[in-house]
Amino acid sequence: MRRSRMILVAAAFGAAGCDLVREPTPLGPLEHAVAVHAVLRADDDTARVLISRTRIDAPESGFDPVSGADVRISGPFGDAVLREAAPGMGRCTNDIFVPGTGTDAPDAEAGCYAAILPAAVRAGGRYGLRITLPNGDIVTGETVVPAAPSITTGTDGEPRLAVPADGDADAVPAVLTFSWSGVDAAAMTEVGFSQRAVFLGDTVAAEDVMCGVSYSLFPVGAEDGSAPWELRVSGASCAARQDPEDPNGWQPVAWDSIAAAVHVTAFDSTYARYVEEVLQENARRRDRSSMGIEGAVGVFGSVAVGKRPVMLVRDRP
Repeated sequence: MRRSRMILVAAAFGAAGCDLVREPTPLGPLEHAVAVHAVLRADDDTARVLISRTRIDAPESGFDPVSGADVRISGPFGDAVLREAAPGMGRCTNDIFVPGTGTDAPDAEAGCYAAILPAAVRAGGRYGLRITLPNGDIVTGETVVPAAPSITTGTDGEPRLAVPADGDADAVPAVLTFSWSGVDAAAMTEVGFSQRAVFLGDTVAAEDVMCGVSYSLFPVGAEDGSAPWELRVSGASCAARQDPEDPNGWQPVAWDSIAAAVHVTAFDSTYARYVEEVLQENARRRDRSSMGIEGAVGVFGSVAVGKRPVMLVRDRP
């Protein structure tokens, strides 16, 4: 088994089945290779599959959506048929190589197939993908969904951190020590921190209020992937959009507290290998590598996310 690998997401925010592990399938230099990108998430009841056709070695390389495919996800619930550009289902992705990053958009795009599944994706469940392309070619895939990491902080209830407002260079960072368990030693994990809601006094701020939180993550002791970690928050600031038509029309907001969350994401072995060996190491292999699927380039994998709510309270000296 491979040792744990980690991705640390340390910046300000605003917006496995081992039997599946195999080397990337090398495909020749296809001028119009079909690319499939799909990642299921444990406890999510929605599936999205992005199908595109790569233009390689053409005057203008890029990606064109593949429309008119028959796309099905199979699992413990049976089969589910995904619809292309289904209204209200959101986009598959804003970045063709990072599935799921655009799901907050209201309208799906061509080549994006989505559906609400008969039952939520289950940790430990085995799921299949079958695509019949417009020309009759078949693409198949399979993934076993990992279990979500269990995060502990050594305190009962929701941890509260007294956080200084941004701009105080002498402020001492607020520190939260946490660890997690339940992740296979061979799995890749991603650690991050996200905003859930903003409070102005006892009132929840509107959704268009966004906060920037300055934070970093540091291992405490041995870096074995699950050893204690420190989340160090050095400041926060919030702003509200005054004019939806003006991208620069943001005004500071005197926030009182920010509901946030520490999250640890476990990747199944297939998606972990794809991220590490295709996306991170050699971008050129994106056109030639296939993991978790047969009949196309790309990936069919799964992830599970463990979360621990954290309340950031404005420090008022």
